Amino acid sequence: MGGVISHVRVGDIHNGAKAPVRLSEFLAICEACNADPVQTLRRIIAEAERIQQQATQPTETPTIQAADYTGADGESLEETAAREQAAKERAMRKYRSGKGYAAYHDSHKYDPDPDIA
Repeated sequence: MGGVISHVRVGDIHNGAKAPVRLSEFLAICEACNADPVQTLRRIIAEAERIQQQATQPTETPTIQAADYTGADGESLEETAAREQAAKERAMRKYRSGKGYAAYHDSHKYDPDPDIA
């Protein structure tokens, strides 16, 4: 393009890397592509406005009701949560009581580890 813009710079512009396009680069690209710079700039501005409007429009977040969801076994989300909470409470009671876990009943619980010398 007459030494105005290098091939590498065209690649950077295409990929959106490095600095924005300088006016001289924009005009050189339009000239090489036989494009009207004014029309091209108008299209760029219109597209930028469309993207800006799209980005500022609020998106609707769907309302999710827990009662609408069921597991593979037909159990509702509330039932699953209650069952898991009950299991957790049972395990904590067992843990606090010190019963039912092998570590509490092992006579060698406090022996040194034979693998560590």
